[in-house]
Amino acid sequence: MQSKDVNARHRKGRCLTMGGLFELAKKELQAALTLMPNNPGILVSLAKVDVELGDTELGIAKLSAALHQKPDHEEAALTRGYLLERLGRVEQAMEDLQKITDTSPLYESALRGMSLLHLNAREYSLAIDWSQKILDRVPEENKLYHEAAMIQGRALDKLGEVDKAMISWNKANRDDTVQFDRKEFAYRIHKLIDIYSSSRPSPLPQSTCKSCLPVFIIGMPRSGTTLVEQIVGSHRKTLNVGEIRHIEVLASSLPKKIQSQEKMPDCLLELDVNKLNALAADHLGDLARINKGNFSRVINKSLENYWHVGLLHQMYPKAKFIFVHRDPMDIGLSVFSNSFNTRKFPYAYTNKLRDIGFAYRHIKKLMNHWVKTFSDSILEVEYEQILKTPAATARQLISHLDLEWDENCLEFHKKKNLVLTLSYAQVNQPIYTSSMGRWKPYERHLAELQESLKEG
Repeated sequence: MQSKDVNARHRKGRCLTMGGLFELAKKELQAALTLMPNNPGILVSLAKVDVELGDTELGIAKLSAALHQKPDHEEAALTRGYLLERLGRVEQAMEDLQKITDTSPLYESALRGMSLLHLNAREYSLAIDWSQKILDRVPEENKLYHEAAMIQGRALDKLGEVDKAMISWNKANRDDTVQFDRKEFAYRIHKLIDIYSSSRPSPLPQSTCKSCLPVFIIGMPRSGTTLVEQIVGSHRKTLNVGEIRHIEVLASSLPKKIQSQEKMPDCLLELDVNKLNALAADHLGDLARINKGNFSRVINKSLENYWHVGLLHQMYPKAKFIFVHRDPMDIGLSVFSNSFNTRKFPYAYTNKLRDIGFAYRHIKKLMNHWVKTFSDSILEVEYEQILKTPAATARQLISHLDLEWDENCLEFHKKKNLVLTLSYAQVNQPIYTSSMGRWKPYERHLAELQESLKEG
């Protein structure tokens, strides 16, 4: 009976983790571990939650404990290997990844880890060789095939092989099973602009919450939000929580929370002061459980924040927002040449250049509306300006958060934080400018993107 209960709690914890409900997941997994102490599988699941909640070293310690209990536990070795790779601990990462044998169902994932190790170590020919091993072993419809083709394309890009890189990225994005619903995407943006229109007869209600704790970084994927997060998150009084999905979960459950018959975003019109106070209190409670160091600001840069600026401003009238912009051609190429975690970013426009251009135009339209509507709370920064004048822009960012200047904000690359986004290799280096105008060598391949950006 106890074994059944342990398995049920473990399964529930993993499901909650996949849904982004990390605090609830941790509670279930801790309960399972109490019933079955030192169980390697539960330790691995808990380690993944610890990492998502920002405690990388605790996660690595749990993975090490799992491997102490069961030295051949391949999921523990693979997970620790990936974490160590992202932290730049290359030799230890390689040691873990090499524990996965070629008969293991995790072998191709280990090959992917080795490909990334070589890519980020600037051993581009080796990255191509290791990613090719995956392409030779798995079918085209396999997610790892797409990821291997992406890695191979990035290695070819670094070698200046523009045409070959584009062939690899086209191969990686050749997924006709996923269709982007332009009509639904555009309707949702139109509806939000209408709901938060200044022409409404009476302003929408706001909570009475005075908290300045939450800070929201807003931008399209690959726009430079991770760089901004690392700069402001290096301040001694701030805490980065990365792409934690508190707000997405809150928004998706909002109709049920406020007992509305309407779906999102229509149910937003049913919010009143009491409901907004309750939403803010619940969310602050979530932040309090993470904010063990009692930091003054908690930084959230979830990829979907741009949908929820109106709701967040209603919940937190004193909260600060940072909007990050970048050359749309650079964004478009970068989105096309990277794989996204579909659990964190479930939009299907990322594998077609024309759809990327469409999405950019509509997201930009929504962000422009938020700036016009909530201008006092929003600071806009250009990615290119950060690269050109990092010190001045960093001071502007910190001033916007009503914090005193901290020199650590220019030393973010020395912290060796774990970054759970596609930009993790870049933010562990000093600010560099090579990403500016990155699209230009690819111009002949990007006609669809250029045309789409000009439409409408």
